[in-house]
Amino acid sequence: MKIPAEFEDIFRGVELTEREALFLSWITSWDDYTIQNMRTVVEKVRSALSTLQAENERLRAELKSKVDLVFQQAKELDRRHLLLQEQEAELERVKRALAMMWFAYVNSDKETPHSYETDALEEAEHILGPWSKCMPKYLRRGPEEG
Repeated sequence: MKIPAEFEDIFRGVELTEREALFLSWITSWDDYTIQNMRTVVEKVRSALSTLQAENERLRAELKSKVDLVFQQAKELDRRHLLLQEQEAELERVKRALAMMWFAYVNSDKETPHSYETDALEEAEHILGPWSKCMPKYLRRGPEEG
């Protein structure tokens, strides 16, 4: 069924059922004031819908941006968590080596080294690197040290 001429411009591009088109035809049988009021109401509804759709798109884009940011931050947190775990493990190795060194120093036997002394030396080399590179780097004596 055809849309009545009084409403063609408002409903252009809108598919109406036969029942809806009949309703519009029935409205056109009323006075011009009623027809104009109905047009105004429909125009306001269309305008509001258009505004809401634009706002919805803006909010969707903002949400997507924020979701992307959250995922990016979560990825960075995971990276930092792994780094922290690696650093904590390294710290524990250093503490263990220090305890081994301390124990070896207190219980040293220069004539017959015990296994804990050789274990401590091996652990120190594993953490710090070879003696020849480690000692100048970590036991440097400069003017600031006296």
